[in-house]
Amino acid sequence: MKLNRQLFEPIVFTGLFLLSGFLFNAYDPLLTNSIFSYSVLFLAIITLFYGFIPGLLVLATFSVVAAFGYKQIPYLFLFENCLFTLVFGEFHLYWTRTLKKSTEEKKYYGIKLKELSKAFYSLKISHDQLEKNYILKPISIRSLLEQTKSIYLDNKRDAFNELLKLFARFFGIENAVYYKKIGDAYMKTAWLGNDLELDQNDTLVSTAIEEGVSTYINIKTTEKDYKGKYLAVIPAISGSDEIEGLLLINKMSFMSFNKNNLEMIGVIMSYYSNQTAAIEACAPVKEQCPFLSEDLIAEMIRLSHLRVKYGLESMIAFICVPHSYLRKSISSIIEQAIRGSEIHQKIEMDDRDILIIIMPLAGSSTINGFVNRISDIIKKKCNKEETAELMHARIIEIESLDKTIEILKSNVNSVVSSVHQN
Repeated sequence: MKLNRQLFEPIVFTGLFLLSGFLFNAYDPLLTNSIFSYSVLFLAIITLFYGFIPGLLVLATFSVVAAFGYKQIPYLFLFENCLFTLVFGEFHLYWTRTLKKSTEEKKYYGIKLKELSKAFYSLKISHDQLEKNYILKPISIRSLLEQTKSIYLDNKRDAFNELLKLFARFFGIENAVYYKKIGDAYMKTAWLGNDLELDQNDTLVSTAIEEGVSTYINIKTTEKDYKGKYLAVIPAISGSDEIEGLLLINKMSFMSFNKNNLEMIGVIMSYYSNQTAAIEACAPVKEQCPFLSEDLIAEMIRLSHLRVKYGLESMIAFICVPHSYLRKSISSIIEQAIRGSEIHQKIEMDDRDILIIIMPLAGSSTINGFVNRISDIIKKKCNKEETAELMHARIIEIESLDKTIEILKSNVNSVVSSVHQN
């Protein structure tokens, strides 16, 4: 559809341009003898807006008209227009590429912002839950999230059924069904208690699907207003704000049916969907590098895609902290210097620590500044003139996923081999 528009519209506009030129001067429809070069202006509009190929199409049309509509072919006119088309096409290519880079960069930061927002929101809910229920029900959202991950790793096939049992245990859910979204349809994959059919015309369901938020019966939604069969409908939202599935709750303990518990269930479901997707995507890399965490691998997959497709740079700081009495202090200093948008992992060995820090959408100058800043802090806090004996840093540029993984493996293996030699 887009290709047809890119070709159809320039042809129509070219026809109108030639018709206008014919009306002004039937012997010179391309207006080659006019003081102002209208053809160059027209080529600029078409090529800059639609691209180089439509510009060439217009130029070819001009050449045909020049060949059959003029007694003497205006070669200089055509050559001049050809040069301008090449210049305009190059600028369009550069502008489109820059725009795509900026769009992808903005999209990446948007995803990271949503991830951080969900993390902070989870922390808020967990804190509120601890304040209210610590005496009667000593759980935190952190412990529940850890349990959801272990549930999936232990039994992938019946993972969501086990998750529903977890909800029944901690949130008093007695009857619920989970429908997983496959394409545009929803398939029942897990249930607790009696069967429950999905009615997409139901007010709670339609609102949850359209707005991507949890919906439930509250004081404002009385029995007269709502004739459906659900207490609550909670969507599982992916990291890209797509609905992965719907949890339909039909029966729940009266004391547990409150906004905080429903919000916590929504957070856990979204975390579960994102975590399971990340585990599946990271499985091939995890087999090669079992020492890397799923979060780190997922970030590397995302950034290597941006690097290969759009040329957006990202860097990795591979820092080794050898054994010394300051080892724990130095590792702590490095971890405190890491910003919230940066993913990192700490690998503890017998006589040293390895810290792998991913700096998204950052160049070599940024990561060198980060390493130098850490070195200055260590010098100041440890009263050392040099940090060579306290910290070894290597900088790795993220390129293709396979190449980046290979470099990381070789760096870790070199550290391990040096440990065995010592």
